[in-house]
This record gives sequence, structure tokens and C-alpha cells, in this order.
Amino acid sequence: MPPPCLRFVLGLCLALHLLNVPSAQAYTLPPPCGLGSQNASSSLQEAQRLREEGNAPLAYRTLQQALLCERYGSGAARLYHELGFVHLALQEPSLAVASFQTALRLQPNVTVAQHLVEAWKTTGRLPQALQHLNAYLRYNPEDGDAWFMLGLQHAYQGNVEASYTAWRQHLALQPRSPYRGWLCSTTPLCPVPPAPWPCTQGSGPC
Repeated sequence: MPPPCLRFVLGLCLALHLLNVPSAQAYTLPPPCGLGSQNASSSLQEAQRLREEGNAPLAYRTLQQALLCERYGSGAARLYHELGFVHLALQEPSLAVASFQTALRLQPNVTVAQHLVEAWKTTGRLPQALQHLNAYLRYNPEDGDAWFMLGLQHAYQGNVEASYTAWRQHLALQPRSPYRGWLCSTTPLCPVPPAPWPCTQGSGPC
């Protein structure tokens, strides 16, 4: 008696024969994932090329296939970042917001954060996003990343002092924030170096 996997294949072939449907048309296995980040990088370049040539639908399919193989880490973050641009090209700003948010969760990045706020502006929902973030922070005041996004949203609306206030809170909560370099180079918020790592007695100056 053939093993279960072989019985499944034989049964599938029989069903396709009875339905008179070519097997390659009815059931096509996805291509292999390849070598992880290398596959993500080549897919990203291909999607960018397609989008720039005006073929956003094919760029979307390219990214979706790549994301089946690359779901976490910096490779996936770059794919979701590009996916946000593809959604914008497809006139889908709400889906672009979701893609940029996913990219930001996978890997904090100032450029992605800026593109997220710009996508919010495109949807016309930046004021609502600001309200929701303020409401969230009333109950989660220790979320340093939320304070950074609040500052960025204020900055895009021209509220400079409000953005500085939010970013000061962000830096107080996250002295070694991944956004610190950008904040220190573009705002007057960093007159002193970042706080040292926690130390133990005898391990050096604290």
C-alpha cells in the first residue's frame, strides 16, 4: 500500500484527470525561498524596479512572494517598507500605513517613521492619528517609541515645541534610542552624551 503522501498525490492527479484540468495550471508549487536575506534583497530590488517602471501590481506580487520566505528581521522590514510605497502607487494609502507600521515594528528606522507619518497625511487622518496616540499615551506613558512617533506627528503639523516635548520624553525613557543620532543631529535636544550603560561596583566609573 503506498504511503499517505503518495496516496494524496495519486488522488490529486486522478481528480485533475477527471476534471480535465492541466495539473500545472491547477496546482503550482511556489518557487523555493533561496538564501534568506539574499532572496529578500533581490526581491526588493526587483519590486523597486517594477514600481518605478509603473508596474505596481507585479511589484506587489513580487513582495508578497518574498514575504512568504522572509517574515522577520531587517530583511522583512525592508520588504514591508517597499510594500508601503507599492500600496501608495496603487492608491491604497490605508494599506501603506499598515505596511510602514509593520516595517517600523520589525526594525526602528527614522526614514520609515517619516514615511509612515507622510502616509497618514495622504489618508487625511494625521489629526486623528495624533489624537489616538495622545489617548494611548495617557494609559501607556512608559512607551518610548510612542513618544517618538508623537513628536514626529507634531513636527509634521508644525508644532515644534510640542514635538520637542515629546522627544525629550522619548529620550528620557530610552537614553540609547535608535533614533537618538537623528534627534541629536536635527534638534537642540542633545547637549550631553547619552547615559552610560548600567554598571556594577568595581566595574568602572558610573
